[in-house]
Amino acid sequence: MQSKSKVVFDALRDRILLNQLRPGDMVGEIALAEEFGVSRTPVRQALQRLADIGLVEIRDGAGTFVTQVKFDAVRNAYKVRCTMEKLALETSVNHISAEELDALEARFQSFIQQLNEGGDHIPYEEMAYCEWELHDLIIERSENDLIATAVERATPIMRRYQVATISRYLRAAYEHVALIARIRNKDVPGAQRIIDQHLAIRTR
Repeated sequence: MQSKSKVVFDALRDRILLNQLRPGDMVGEIALAEEFGVSRTPVRQALQRLADIGLVEIRDGAGTFVTQVKFDAVRNAYKVRCTMEKLALETSVNHISAEELDALEARFQSFIQQLNEGGDHIPYEEMAYCEWELHDLIIERSENDLIATAVERATPIMRRYQVATISRYLRAAYEHVALIARIRNKDVPGAQRIIDQHLAIRTR
């Protein structure tokens, strides 16, 4: 069972990453404690964890606020994530099951079908979560804790920017299907090339 602070942390992290809580928004302890039915202690713990990864700023005497998205930090985050993910692929291709790849591919193919049929109603949250699941699986299955540690702070910075600027739904879906195919065939160089292309930062 998840701890109370983790439940609050996960919910707030997702709201910030999906821009449901926007830069500059105040995050109130009392309101959160009432919403989640917990005391203020797990709320404070969750907010401190969010501060540790750069998603909120705790200002003494003023409160807690969602941080701004800084483009220099975004560029650096993309570079770290891209480098670490390509490294992770060297081992994770051997530890991701065919069933996991099949399930992810089916979801991306569903997005592709809907988009090709003219559907523009796919919630960006659904697409984002599917993308993140694949990329996180690559890191997790590397079985290298140092890689996971290296991307822990970079990932939320990158994903906030991704959600704020997402517009290439169809292209992104095709890129992920291609990435899954390379992983399935244990084609590490091919998968790394797709990662380079997909995580290319466009903030200039």
